Amino acid sequence: MSEPFSLITDYEPTTLIKHSFQRSFLVNSDILDVWRWINDPHTFIDAQLPPYRVEFVPERFEVGVLNNHHGPGLNLPAIITVMKEPQYREMRYLYGSYVMSPRIIRPTLIQFWLEPTDNGTTQLRLVLESWVHPWVSSLWTAFQKLFWCGFSLTINRGVARHARRIETL
Repeated sequence: MSEPFSLITDYEPTTLIKHSFQRSFLVNSDILDVWRWINDPHTFIDAQLPPYRVEFVPERFEVGVLNNHHGPGLNLPAIITVMKEPQYREMRYLYGSYVMSPRIIRPTLIQFWLEPTDNGTTQLRLVLESWVHPWVSSLWTAFQKLFWCGFSLTINRGVARHARRIETL
């Protein structure tokens, strides 16, 4: 049987340009709590508003697990390709992933880096790489800023709740 990563291509569409969005978050929790939260499928499944959904096959975070975030104008099948606890996670979007249309925005990779700080908090950095049509590049950046702002507003509460839930198990 071939590697699941053989589904990933290095296809470079000639009508699109490379786009990279980066954002950092300071999380008021230790690195292990942040790692556990960001690698719990329900962190993403439970946060979706219908008709959007996030699915994991099987429902866990580990290398080789398939993931799909989908809904109107959105189809993001992906595979978890690297996990280095508690510092790094990488997920590659499969050929055919798109936002709006495959001819407009094609995400290719999302990465999360976690780094402990001197005062017990955690620096979480993400990078989202995509192929985008040139006319939508600045709009895609603006949308990412807005989307990840919402993530920023909920991350501290989400990590703290997750850590309390784990402690009671």
